[in-house]
Amino acid sequence: MKMIKALSQAGGAIAVSILLGLDYSARAQNIFGNNASYGPDTVERFDAATGVLQQSYTPSGGNGRGVVVVGNVIYSTVVSDSHIYRTDATTGLSAGEY
Repeated sequence: MKMIKALSQAGGAIAVSILLGLDYSARAQNIFGNNASYGPDTVERFDAATGVLQQSYTPSGGNGRGVVVVGNVIYSTVVSDSHIYRTDATTGLSAGEY
């Protein structure tokens, strides 16, 4: 039983050291978010290391509720709207909606 506990603790320590040892390139470099207030849906891209706003997009006129980025496409939603809006993350131009 002592051996299992020791192995478990060692495994946890190894996992933490691996996670902390990841170089920056393996981590998210941008953070995306959208508003949940009145007015047009504004999706914003921030630098993950500095928190500096890098770009703003307005994919729809609704009240923003969710955003996810897959590859180079930003998918966002708004309240009271069944559409999913797609935005090109580089240009900020609309890529259509579903």
